[in-house]
Amino acid sequence: MTLIDAGPLLALVNSRDRDHALCVEAISTIGDGLSTTWPVFAEAMHMAGERLGRAATRWRGQSMLWELVRRGDLTLHNLGMDANDRLFDLMKKYRDSPMDLGDATLVVLAEDLGTQRIFTLDSHFRAYRIRSRKSFRIVPADL
Repeated sequence: MTLIDAGPLLALVNSRDRDHALCVEAISTIGDGLSTTWPVFAEAMHMAGERLGRAATRWRGQSMLWELVRRGDLTLHNLGMDANDRLFDLMKKYRDSPMDLGDATLVVLAEDLGTQRIFTLDSHFRAYRIRSRKSFRIVPADL
């Protein structure tokens, strides 16, 4: 299981994104499924709207994100209400990074699923720890 952040999601569906080729190449090395959280998916949808401009282009990017889910290439996870305290604690701990809500949900999901692998373009995931000990294994590795 590989978790995916909003940046690579957007880069995969936007051929004009500067990281598109890197993300397409990286996705070919991931043999297992991709998972993310609803806040990360919402962030990617918002970024598609902001970066892709015109309504037709914006919808094309957003529909491509939905297709990842509809085809089963991307699984969206809900975190239970019991995760709220952990999210707060993580965002407080990493407030100088800063850690946003999407990042915090990915750390909690990693803990829940028992995975350390994450597809991200954000170097601050190198500082985050899963259950305060384990570091993430980042895809692409050359980040």
